[in-house]
Amino acid sequence: YDDCPGHPTWLEPPEWLGRSESAYPLHLISNQPTGKLHSQLDHGSTSREQKVHGREQVALHPDDAAARGIAHHEIVRVFNDRGSCLATACVDDRLMPQVIQLSTGAWFDPVEPGTIGSMCKHGNPNVLT
Repeated sequence: YDDCPGHPTWLEPPEWLGRSESAYPLHLISNQPTGKLHSQLDHGSTSREQKVHGREQVALHPDDAAARGIAHHEIVRVFNDRGSCLATACVDDRLMPQVIQLSTGAWFDPVEPGTIGSMCKHGNPNVLT
């Protein structure tokens, strides 16, 4: 079987950053935050206190922010071929360059409800994956 060699070897996954890094040079990770259970608690006070400008925070390395002219706590559009969302930039040198982190759990709130591909206003990373 081509997909099951008899020894350990690298198998290119069907989807990974390597094929599209020229168009989308940033790699998204979307963790499960400790203060939420998906979007079920997004309207609660704990979740609202962690937002900036009413949106989820997307963390990115200072070099990536500088290359794109992004300032700390600026509202940015995060996008790929699948969709887009707005989030608040959190410039953080603890992140690796070319990696952005956007937690799961924002309530899906599209600009145009019912329209496929409509941008999410609150930073739901599910529109990107």
